[in-house]
Amino acid sequence: MLAILAFGAAALCYPGVSDQSVEISARRWFNPHTIRVPEERTYVLLFFSTIQGKDETKRYLARLGKLRHQRDIVVMGLSAESTKRVGTFVKKHEIQFPVGAESKTY
Repeated sequence: MLAILAFGAAALCYPGVSDQSVEISARRWFNPHTIRVPEERTYVLLFFSTIQGKDETKRYLARLGKLRHQRDIVVMGLSAESTKRVGTFVKKHEIQFPVGAESKTY
């Protein structure tokens, strides 16, 4: 299952959902970890901006930070913004799940 939260390289295949792979890529990954696909897991992707909707983004980050502790859920964040800006944001908000910067997937 793939859940996508939208505000603004791995290849993932979802059997039974589509015959196509979905490529998730970024120039730089923070907090990377290996994902074995397909797995019986729920994947949550957060497409975010460090500039717009900061308060809303912070609320989502807090919720997603709790979800990442569940073994059947994989949480990832993606932003089209610069590596420097995203890196600062990840550090400031102590994000523990994988986050991609300069993503064209965004």
